[in-house]
Amino acid sequence: MTYVTLLDQGTRRARKSHQCFDCYRTIPAGEEYHFSTCKYDHVYTLCQHKDCRAASEFYRKVHRIDDWGFDDGIPPLADMVSDLGELTLDMATLRGHFPHVVCRIELGDQLAGIRFGDDQYS
Repeated sequence: MTYVTLLDQGTRRARKSHQCFDCYRTIPAGEEYHFSTCKYDHVYTLCQHKDCRAASEFYRKVHRIDDWGFDDGIPPLADMVSDLGELTLDMATLRGHFPHVVCRIELGDQLAGIRFGDDQYS
């Protein structure tokens, strides 16, 4: 069984835009972000808004999700919220601590709904 190996991590200032691993929204050029360089089948780098990373850690702590419980790495926050719990309650809990993160996740959901013709967003 292969596990994810963390090679390097830290913060950087973006020279170009990146996609946030947790909320799927853009990290604009000039903004500080957290990065993690990992190796699974190949070497890759995950980029996260600093508050998205903090929200993900908070969410895993609240739900007692062990970092080592995933063979292929920790899933994105947006996926954990929609897959693991009560969406409305989890978003309300996160909104109290990380309002910008919740807004970015909700914006992504709304834009996807518009893109794929969901009547709720038309």
